[in-house]
Amino acid sequence: MKSKHLALATFLTILSLTPPLAALDNEVVGQLLTTKRCVRCVLNNLQLLTRDMTNSQLLEASLENAMLDGVDFRGSNLMGANLKNAKLRGAILRGVNLRDANLNGADLSGADLTDANLTGASMIGATLNNSCLRTNAFIDVNLKDANLTGADLSRNTLYRVKLDGAILTNANLSYTVLRDSSIDATTNLIQTNLNNTVVRNPNAQQAAIYGPSIQPRGGMGVCQKAPQVQ
Repeated sequence: MKSKHLALATFLTILSLTPPLAALDNEVVGQLLTTKRCVRCVLNNLQLLTRDMTNSQLLEASLENAMLDGVDFRGSNLMGANLKNAKLRGAILRGVNLRDANLNGADLSGADLTDANLTGASMIGATLNNSCLRTNAFIDVNLKDANLTGADLSRNTLYRVKLDGAILTNANLSYTVLRDSSIDATTNLIQTNLNNTVVRNPNAQQAAIYGPSIQPRGGMGVCQKAPQVQ
């Protein structure tokens, strides 16, 4: 009996010391859902699953730890937004402005970022498994330690992109130009499709970078799938 009381007391003590999640402002959330506009709003921990949020204005909004799986953000402005550790699995981010956004630790598995503006975005430690990253605005992106297993980055120009420690296993970089981008010995290029990949970096040791070049197997992942509004 004493052990049960001790366990309960310990649990209650831990619970009392655990900081509660910041409560969302219902008025702010209502504004977002009705107008699709919430500039510089604080929406941390928001749960917004499979909702149509096309053409939203979320400039510099804070969506840290938000649950945004499957949300359709096509044509939206998320410039400078804080999406640290957000869940965006299967999200549709076609044509979205993510310039200077913080996506560190975010999960974008299976997300479609076709033609998204990723200029200056920080995606350190992000998960981008099987995502589509065909965009013309791949400039100054930090993908250090990101997981890009099975991702499609083909037919891109990656300019000053940091790929140190990134996992590119089974990723598709065919017909992609890596210009002044950093790839080091910690970058995982096992079974990466480097067919016709061009490295334009005077400091790069191309023999060490290329590794085995393979032909793509099957389809090209989400890049060939038509987006569907949930």
